[in-house]
Amino acid sequence: MAKVTAELQAAQHDLVRLTARIEGLQAHQKALQRAAAAADASADQGVDLGSMTKARAIVAILKAAPHPMSLQDIAAALTDAGKASKASGVSVYLDGLLKDGLVVRVERGLYTAA
Repeated sequence: MAKVTAELQAAQHDLVRLTARIEGLQAHQKALQRAAAAADASADQGVDLGSMTKARAIVAILKAAPHPMSLQDIAAALTDAGKASKASGVSVYLDGLLKDGLVVRVERGLYTAA
């Protein structure tokens, strides 16, 4: 019984360690995807996103993204491109872009270019 208990505790410790490692790798992957989307958007537009208005930069990032993005992902991509942004600020821009038909909400909290 003691041996099984010790093995179980060791396995649980390994699970916690591996879960933390997986979450770290997922966060790193997401950051790389955001950076790639910002770089792709900049290349596709032929200009630096930093020189665009935030609204135009948001649309460019969403067009270049391989999948719908959250407010936090868009804000991070803008920040990576040199336009310091927070999710709350992106939300204000998205409201106007949604009304103008330039952005589509594909599901709650996820957006893509129209």
